[in-house]
Amino acid sequence: MQLPPIPDYTRQIFLLTDGSVSNTSSIVGYASLHTQFTRYHCIGIGDGCSQDLIINCAEKGKGYHMFISDQEDPSEKIV
Repeated sequence: MQLPPIPDYTRQIFLLTDGSVSNTSSIVGYASLHTQFTRYHCIGIGDGCSQDLIINCAEKGKGYHMFISDQEDPSEKIV
């Protein structure tokens, strides 16, 4: 079920991933189609995450992206 957007507010979606996916282009395409009321912010966790997915989904979704390496403390970057 998809909820209708709240008037005068932009929906914010946060995508967190620690790996790669097989359908990167589908996910990026979906994000780019829904930018009228939604922004996609993407966080790649760990050294093995898909940089293509994180960067392109945030770019096409009019959001921000960041990477957190295995050696970093996530709480310091996400805040």
